[in-house]
Amino acid sequence: MENVINVKWEDDVVRFDCPFCGVDAEVDEGTLREVWAENEKGTIACPGPDGCLLEYILPTLEELEALKSAAPKTPDKPAPTPLVLPAQTPAVAKPAPATTLAGPTVQMGATRKPTVTIGRPNGARMKVAIRTFRHMDYKQAGQDHFDQSVSDFLEQIGTENIVSISPINYMDRDDKLVDYGVLVVHRKPIAAAAAPEPATASAPAGKTEWRD
Repeated sequence: MENVINVKWEDDVVRFDCPFCGVDAEVDEGTLREVWAENEKGTIACPGPDGCLLEYILPTLEELEALKSAAPKTPDKPAPTPLVLPAQTPAVAKPAPATTLAGPTVQMGATRKPTVTIGRPNGARMKVAIRTFRHMDYKQAGQDHFDQSVSDFLEQIGTENIVSISPINYMDRDDKLVDYGVLVVHRKPIAAAAAPEPATASAPAGKTEWRD
């Protein structure tokens, strides 16, 4: 497991590069604290589709505070000094400003790699879930549906919600053979609580209500 590289604090987010594929990434302070609260190792997968999906270690909360303390602060602009001209100095007409034609801006130098943001997709409340795929569960009638089933699941949840994918081994109790599988850690939206049903009005006092 590798730590992220080129870590810096800019525009109220932590920016860094993946140590494996070099893709730029950024994470806000709230999401960084949430990752460390849920995972004591502070690991997360390099987000797709531009990332390599390999796990790396995010900056610690101590490193976050150090980055924020070391970040340069924007100095306050001094008040402009009023210009006082001598009374005998004749006024000089200012030349008309030159007309600038608008055109496309071209940035010279190296092309910046795409930046991916780690956080909650579309601002939805998310929770971490685990899905285990055992190879033996997807062998039917002499056909192996394991790869297709895992691929369909990953496509269904979306690469942006994948936290990690880890291989596993287990013992088949019937055949006494070691088989394989994968463990998928992913995010899923927290379902909103259903609104309570309105209370049914009771019948007026002194009046009998008949029901079939």
